[in-house]
Amino acid sequence: MVRTIYYQVPPGLEAHWDGKQLFRLGKTLTEAYRTWSDRIGSMDKARNVGQLLDRYSMEVIPTKKKLTQVENNRAIRRLRAVFGELPLASIRPQLVYQYVDKSKSKIQARKEVRTFGHVFTKAVEWGYIDRHPLKGQIRLKGEHPRDRYVEDWELLECLELSSKRKKGSVLMIKHI
Repeated sequence: MVRTIYYQVPPGLEAHWDGKQLFRLGKTLTEAYRTWSDRIGSMDKARNVGQLLDRYSMEVIPTKKKLTQVENNRAIRRLRAVFGELPLASIRPQLVYQYVDKSKSKIQARKEVRTFGHVFTKAVEWGYIDRHPLKGQIRLKGEHPRDRYVEDWELLECLELSSKRKKGSVLMIKHI
């Protein structure tokens, strides 16, 4: 039996894997490790934010839960579009504030900045930079905290409403 080991390339990193979404690493585990190490080795020398985001996408995001992976990949795509060509040393808190100010969705931008902060934490860990350029520097105003919770009587009133669902559709809330 001939078996082949493939690597599922994270979205946005196809350029590092010959434009493929599924990259053949080899027929044996040794060959697969060698191919993987050669590809990763070429990424060990990040000179700009885009290359840093690529390594983060390949090594860190796959270790997270599925929903977090989806959110991080979305954030990485947006961050790469804005910061991708900038040298690592050129990232300053002012650029991040401008990014949030120009964003249409402030909530989404804050999530992206949180991801960006973790990317730079990994950059320090990997030895690309000596100091985290955003740590302790960014103070974004958050969402207003809720001022009340939904009460039981409100849920009961909602459940008392007549159903407008079509036959065969799924109930969203079931009264137990």
